Amino acid sequence: MNVLELQNKFQKTHKLNTNFTRMDFRREVANLRKANQINIGPVLHEAIIKTDEGIIIMDNLKPEYDTLIEWSLKAQRDNLTHQLDHKFIHNFLNIIRRMLNSKFLHMDLNFGNIMVNQFQQVQIVDFAEVQIFDDDPFSDLQERYKPIPFLKKREDLLLKELLEEAFISFIGDISECSKLFDKEAFEYMKSVFANGKNILSELIKKNMSK
Repeated sequence: MNVLELQNKFQKTHKLNTNFTRMDFRREVANLRKANQINIGPVLHEAIIKTDEGIIIMDNLKPEYDTLIEWSLKAQRDNLTHQLDHKFIHNFLNIIRRMLNSKFLHMDLNFGNIMVNQFQQVQIVDFAEVQIFDDDPFSDLQERYKPIPFLKKREDLLLKELLEEAFISFIGDISECSKLFDKEAFEYMKSVFANGKNILSELIKKNMSK
């Protein structure tokens, strides 16, 4: 996969082969369109399939937004503290709630796929790996779902288990960004994202108060 930043546009190019097929490419484009319908992700402008390449042209979220990786590195490099607080966590959880209300969930929520601006507004990028639900996943918390191949799980999973899988990289990265958040927000974030059960509980609260 190659990326190219153009003026106000971002070009992502996939090499089409047995590891990433035309079907995979079309699925990623469809996932991004679905996210765009609820104002999540960079706006898709064009999707092009060539002989051995799939090209996605979308809005460039930079320089307004930076990934959490970039936020964390800048905080370490410049010895900055308390750049983010509860507002980020609130906005991030609301994006997850909106995705689930629209019957899908981004399954690779790592620090590189989460972008934040100076107002702590959040955007999600890279929709290659998305779990699609037939019905509202909040309607039956005991329902089990067949996980997408990306997860490499044989057994069907509950929503709380899917959430834990989606956040597995994020959960691992939290410990390395303590300086990025004020103390109270950091402790709250560690509690919420400790496991899938806690994440789901917080999302249900937000869903009931929306």
